[in-house]
Amino acid sequence: METVVEFIGFNGPALVCFGNLFVLVKYTYHFIAYILLLVFNKILNGILKRYIKEPRPNGNQLITGEFDKANYKGQYGMPSGHSQYIFFSAFYTWFVVQNNDLLLLEMFVGLITVYQRWAFRRHGVKQLFAGAALGIFISFFYKFFF
Repeated sequence: METVVEFIGFNGPALVCFGNLFVLVKYTYHFIAYILLLVFNKILNGILKRYIKEPRPNGNQLITGEFDKANYKGQYGMPSGHSQYIFFSAFYTWFVVQNNDLLLLEMFVGLITVYQRWAFRRHGVKQLFAGAALGIFISFFYKFFF
């Protein structure tokens, strides 16, 4: 079970993103906007991390294999990019296709991702919440202004 949580948690944003690209391909305008907003999310997340400079949690003893602590040396944790991308993607796609089943599936993947990021001490609760809130805000902003 731990390896499933580890896999989904680490790859959750990519899994949701590729699934959403498949769903959104028939909505050309929203498909292009989604890709552009993913890039915007990535840039904004990097800027905020360098500006806020909040370190990741200490005590990375659960990290093994590809989750090597050295991969995160010098990187900041606020806000959580994984959380931001998942929640942005889930709500953006829901606004476009209005599919509750898809939203529930993506929220399930999102919760596993958030749990994995917390359990593996990649982020604290505040960092995860901030990432989720930022992702949801960007999707709401797009929905109401575009």
